Amino acid sequence: MDSFTLLKDITGKKYVGFIDYALQSSTSCTFFLPYFYVLNPEMMEGLPPEAAQNAAAPETTSDPYKTEWERYIRRMEARIEPIRDSVLHCGRDFQYLGFGYGHLCETYRLRLDRDCVKEFLVSENSLFSWRYPNAPEDISFFRGDTVWCRTVAHEKRAFFDGISPQEAALIRKRFVRWGRIK
Repeated sequence: MDSFTLLKDITGKKYVGFIDYALQSSTSCTFFLPYFYVLNPEMMEGLPPEAAQNAAAPETTSDPYKTEWERYIRRMEARIEPIRDSVLHCGRDFQYLGFGYGHLCETYRLRLDRDCVKEFLVSENSLFSWRYPNAPEDISFFRGDTVWCRTVAHEKRAFFDGISPQEAALIRKRFVRWGRIK
């Protein structure tokens, strides 16, 4: 098995091609909506008292960012509504794909069996555009219960794990061509 980290975005026609490839070779995908104004209590040590208060009672905070995040969540929920029948799981936690976060994440896992899911995935124009303020965060693809492509869009990184050397070469040739690969 092979692994590599992609440090250059896949954009335009190559991105659409990659989504086609991912849809054919995956069973599901995930992304999350960040609730940045709901802080993880385990990660609040050393934060100012007002941050702890906001985390303890986010519905009462007067933080102006909370209003912006609420608008973002409403926009993203409207984007998700047409694919609601493809949602396998939706849950809230302070982790995403095993990584702890300082804020609450609402994670969605989608079945990849409908045309509307493809339309949703290609509504973005690149692999690293899956981030606030225009999209849900960090699209990732699974084969069964194993993630084979995980993105951290704000860091401009994609991690490909547990793939064959032949598949790694195919991905590099078809979708990356020029770019930094670790």
